[in-house]
Amino acid sequence: MSFYDAMERYYDDVFPVHQNNLLFLEKMLGGSDNKHILDLACGTGSYTLALAARGFRVTGIDLDETMIGLAQQKKRKELPAYINSSTVSFIKGDMLRLSTYLRSVYDGAFCIGNSLVHLETVNQIEAAIKETAAVAQGWDFGSANS
Repeated sequence: MSFYDAMERYYDDVFPVHQNNLLFLEKMLGGSDNKHILDLACGTGSYTLALAARGFRVTGIDLDETMIGLAQQKKRKELPAYINSSTVSFIKGDMLRLSTYLRSVYDGAFCIGNSLVHLETVNQIEAAIKETAAVAQGWDFGSANS
């Protein structure tokens, strides 16, 4: 049993969506304008779905199959009817190997919470950043500051 299997029923209580985080992400991503965003280590998909409700197309990835299953359930139950379900997708995947299975180029990416602490070495952290940059090529971080 994984750590996340054990805490699946408490996950959303431990890691709730904070409005200030959503406002920050929206500002840093430069507004929605139908941008395609990557949510790294999405957990149960709370931020993925919240950003979709704000007009983004979002792909959430997580290494843990239980979390992806919960995110899929949440999508079916909680995605507002006015949002096309194709604007949100969830993939079981490893942030250290994004470019091996993601074929889209994303307009931005983010990683919320304590996910990076699961990477055990500086080399893994560097790999995650390089892999993110490889699939989020179109994103100019500097333009989000205007």
